[in-house]
Amino acid sequence: MTDEALQPAIADFEAFLAGQRAPALIAASLVTVLQADTRTVSWVTLNWVSKIAQRQPGVNPLDILMAARAKVFDIFFYRVVRFSEAYRFFPTFERHLVELCPPAYRPHLEALLAQHPWEQLRPIGELRERGVYALEQRAETPVQEDRFNENIYRNATHNVLSADRRFEFADEQTSADVASYQGKVGTLVGDFVGLVTDKRARQEIIAANEADKDAEYETKRRFNLEDYLAQSVDLAIAFFNDDFLPQSCQMMDLVEQLAKARDFSLEKSQRIQGKASLFSGRKIDEYSGAKLSRLLAGDVLSRFTAWNPDKLFEQLFSEPERRARRVLLSVLESHGERIYPALLEQLEYCTPETPWYYVRNLIFLLGRIVSPKPVERARAVALVGQRLHARSARQVNAQGISTLGFIGGEAASECLRNKLAEFKRHDDPILRDLADKIAMTLVALDEPQAMEASLDHALKHWSDEYVERFAQTLLSPPTIAFLIGRVRTELNKLKRSFAFLGNADGATKILRCLAYQYNDDVKALCQDIVASLTPRNALCVAARQILDTATPAPPALAVDRNLNRLLVQKNLPEAFVYAWEAGLTGHFHITLTDHTECRVDIAMGSVSHASVPAFFLEANNAFYWLFMLDPREVALAYFDAKTPPAVRNITLETPLLLHEALLQRSELKQISNTAIKPDSSFAQRPISPILLHFKDSPDPKLCRLVWDALADPANIETLQQRTRLGKYELYKQLFYLIRQNFVAVDVLRVGSDAGALADGLQMLDENLKRIRRKPLLFAPYKAAAEICAETARATPDEALQLAFTTLGAYLKAAYDERRFLVAAMVDACDRALELVRQYLKNKQPSDKKALLDYIGFAFQVATDVAPAAPVESSTLQKLENIQLINDAFDDAAEALFDDASVDDLFDNLDAVLTAQGLGGSGSGSGSATLDSGLTDHEESMLMELYDNIAVAYVKPLKDFMREIQLNQKIKRRTSLEWIEMVEPSVSLLHGSAEKMGYKKICVALKEMQQALQSQKGVPDQAYFTEAALQSIQASYERLAQLLPKTFALDLSESDLNSKKEVLIVKFILKQIPEINEKLMNRIILAGLSTFDKFMHSSPDEIAAVTGLSKRQGEDVFMKFYQYRHIYYRHDDEAYRDRFYNMFDVKLSLLRELHLEIEALTEEHRRAKKAELESRIEGLKQDRQRLLWGLFILLCIKEEYDLIESVQQSIYDARIQKLEDYLAKLAKSA
Repeated sequence: MTDEALQPAIADFEAFLAGQRAPALIAASLVTVLQADTRTVSWVTLNWVSKIAQRQPGVNPLDILMAARAKVFDIFFYRVVRFSEAYRFFPTFERHLVELCPPAYRPHLEALLAQHPWEQLRPIGELRERGVYALEQRAETPVQEDRFNENIYRNATHNVLSADRRFEFADEQTSADVASYQGKVGTLVGDFVGLVTDKRARQEIIAANEADKDAEYETKRRFNLEDYLAQSVDLAIAFFNDDFLPQSCQMMDLVEQLAKARDFSLEKSQRIQGKASLFSGRKIDEYSGAKLSRLLAGDVLSRFTAWNPDKLFEQLFSEPERRARRVLLSVLESHGERIYPALLEQLEYCTPETPWYYVRNLIFLLGRIVSPKPVERARAVALVGQRLHARSARQVNAQGISTLGFIGGEAASECLRNKLAEFKRHDDPILRDLADKIAMTLVALDEPQAMEASLDHALKHWSDEYVERFAQTLLSPPTIAFLIGRVRTELNKLKRSFAFLGNADGATKILRCLAYQYNDDVKALCQDIVASLTPRNALCVAARQILDTATPAPPALAVDRNLNRLLVQKNLPEAFVYAWEAGLTGHFHITLTDHTECRVDIAMGSVSHASVPAFFLEANNAFYWLFMLDPREVALAYFDAKTPPAVRNITLETPLLLHEALLQRSELKQISNTAIKPDSSFAQRPISPILLHFKDSPDPKLCRLVWDALADPANIETLQQRTRLGKYELYKQLFYLIRQNFVAVDVLRVGSDAGALADGLQMLDENLKRIRRKPLLFAPYKAAAEICAETARATPDEALQLAFTTLGAYLKAAYDERRFLVAAMVDACDRALELVRQYLKNKQPSDKKALLDYIGFAFQVATDVAPAAPVESSTLQKLENIQLINDAFDDAAEALFDDASVDDLFDNLDAVLTAQGLGGSGSGSGSATLDSGLTDHEESMLMELYDNIAVAYVKPLKDFMREIQLNQKIKRRTSLEWIEMVEPSVSLLHGSAEKMGYKKICVALKEMQQALQSQKGVPDQAYFTEAALQSIQASYERLAQLLPKTFALDLSESDLNSKKEVLIVKFILKQIPEINEKLMNRIILAGLSTFDKFMHSSPDEIAAVTGLSKRQGEDVFMKFYQYRHIYYRHDDEAYRDRFYNMFDVKLSLLRELHLEIEALTEEHRRAKKAELESRIEGLKQDRQRLLWGLFILLCIKEEYDLIESVQQSIYDARIQKLEDYLAKLAKSA
């Protein structure tokens, strides 16, 4: 029923129906099919439906047919064929569909066609065909161990937060449980995103999740709880590996809650348990280095059987690599007191054949974990003591001594004293070294018998290291009394024998140790020594020195020496955790620096009471409040084991209480390290009352309290006084307000002008380079003048103000008068900027004088010249300038200035022509050309391709023609200097037209080349003759008639819209770091020049026609997918707030990044560091991408004047202009 000639086109048509080919890439085939007989089109469509139905027997063929009908409608809707043709085509097409379909289906098909008229098909609103990739065929992203898991976070909404839209649920309760879970995870993910310090990554994560929020899934699969929880666990492990431990812990808590609610066993799920291998060993080791993070890490890892202690012991026994063993040790340690019995059992079963490192590691863990049970501690001492002997490995013995010192108590003291007696009898230097270690450890045990044994050994093998141990140990009164008694014994001998008897040297050494335990008894001893002995006696000299220099030792803050150490450090969180682990009983009395009194009671390790009366805090909240305190806020803290306990008011079991406190403290630390610095200041932003709400905050009532307290700018300390909130509550509410962009940070801090000056100088450098290379391209003159004015306003230095103002006036005058700068004057501008930099570097009076003298001499601007009338730019000119030349930080302008880009252009042209089925070269036989018999659509494709090629290179030629028109209007001659700028463009355009076989274009361009050549080399001629200008204008007029979209100076509305589309496309592509100018031009050349074409091309098609990798094709597609709602629905009432929010988020990130760059610039100015310079450059690239993201939104709103103004400003002014626009949006929201 079809002609053989149609078969290739039909194959493309069927691939299009199947969603395998994008309409932009096979448009010629689609046009060919639709130009055939309409009955044939219906037959081809039904034939394809029949094939698909046979492959998918479970699918209703009528559903396939209705989807194919919608695809055929796309061909008209996207203007591959004129849309008006649809009114002629579709009634006939549908009639033939009914006639040709099997009789059994005809009544049902007629009913469906009547129910869903073709006029109501609007596929562009949903973009289901390619949206299927983004929503249902998105590749699963694996968790990375050592790289930031940006893709996991980008897909959080799709994988975890869209279950209600992705799946069908078996019952309402499951649906309700998952909905509740999603809400909690959504809050957690929102908080996490605000903590991401990489502004580019944060923006990408926000944009990707925002794009998925309203996605509608065409097919809903049956909900599978295991799959869903597995994706949630991926998110938790990503948090863990990326240093977001509290979020990982909270995520696993939520996963466990949902699993319990649905009676699902995480432990029995092989898929979930298999993910234990995804945890980063490096992060496990890092978390285990600190007590508090070790507890949270253990809480996460304990949910996986692979990290079960029994399995870990097996791996620890057989693992040959030391690094891997260290990770296993870290995980075992994170289990805490729970594994103490297993450790003892493992150590008891060790034999002489057991690897020494396994024994050593078991003993190491006993020296890191506290057991509250005296029986277990006594057994540990006995087992370690058994391994501590001369035949053991040196590492085992050394670790055994350290562990016994950690356990402490009389049993450990006795064991160490016995081992000291054993080891010191040997002549082996290794054993003697171990004996010295035991003597040092006995000091820390703080027990008279231990001290006696230690002293007896130390006096025979003295070292200063022994004395230093006393500086690190706070001894109890009985031990101090024992040492004083030893010194007095020797003192009495010396007094009675007139220094002939007694061990003065030994007594002096002991006295030196007592210097670190200085109290009234030690003072009395020293005074007795000074009074009893001669001044030259060594003991007397030591006593006098102690009296002169020693300071009183601090009082003991707890009987338990480990707890005492923590209280001396004022480390309350670890002190509370230790008291719980050790099973202590007593109460903490805490006095803050502002004299606030606080109390926490512990009974056998269980927290029973907490109170902060001054702030009316009781019970759990009081405990959390104290857990957040920093050491600098604590004046004194001690543990009293004698005072009767207060009435219990704590409502949680201690493990849960500590778990919550640890999470809060970790979150607080995260927020203070990223979003809120202790010395930051805050103030309300002007927010529309309509947009100001706190319903999504952690606590709306507290959030309102903090907001009201910010009516006047305040720092953290002031806010605490105004709100009386604890640090955690205050930081959480403040963090929410900052994330919503309701609050400005560091409003009280006076900024430096270094960043603004650096921006201004860099932008002036770039514009002067452009002026030097193309002196008749006047847009850079205007941009440089604007930058000078803004830089002058940004600095308080009067000399710099004068320099930039004068230079700006000079450049503005050149722009207004169309007076191009010769090389010597560009050199003068460069010299002025060099003197500015010299002055900024040294700030010497001589540098200032040199700058002002040079500015006054070199740049004289006439004041009696009337200002030139402003030249109004057309929308087309604005689009060209935005895309190519305005922004000094944008490398797009290199197409105008860099000859190397021309080579890239011709390298790609043949490939693109071949891919489009239009031949490779104009000179080749059989190639399609614009002058040969092509269809209208094929000719349109070639014309669009030529326009894509010419867009950058026709710009100088257009500016030349505009300059001729302006000069003719004001009766001013046109300089021959234009020839140098225009000739390369004309030559390139001629070459590309010749390659495509467009002879008419070649002729017109050849005539223009000849007219330009005729004016070169004429003696004493500086301006074009009128005849030459008329010839050039005539040639250009023919070009504009042949290709109006490319050459016309005023475009039709549709052609202008095409230019606007290209601009949006380019700004979206610029968002992707890997897409440089070369790749972007390759994509545009391939015909992907409108938003619709990207949304109707699959990632594989994008990669195929552009030469990008598959991953790059996916990145490009997903980037356009992120903007689909804003692009298509920005005018809808429901999407105005979304547009505002997206603009607000992007601007907030841009502002943060700019402040970071300014701070680093100031730091770099003070101390030149190469690493700082490279970091600043990297951040500037990220800043530019964020700006392009805002330009996308402004292009959608057609705010081209604002884009131009922003591009020609320094960054401080850019942000202010964007802030003003945001305020305007807020008023209209």
